[in-house]
Amino acid sequence: MDSVKPVIDKWLIEDFKKKKKYRRTAKRIHQLLLEQHEFTGSDRTIRDYVSKGKRNY
Repeated sequence: MDSVKPVIDKWLIEDFKKKKKYRRTAKRIHQLLLEQHEFTGSDRTIRDYVSKGKRNY
């Protein structure tokens, strides 16, 4: 999880500037991590991290 935290944070900051309709969901972030960054963690882990991260932005 530590290796993908900077990527997720970057995406959340980018998405904060976009309209709500065009933001990535936690599910989509998980899919992108699986495809692009060979992430092996669970969907639930990403959902928890994203929900906490969105509160900060």
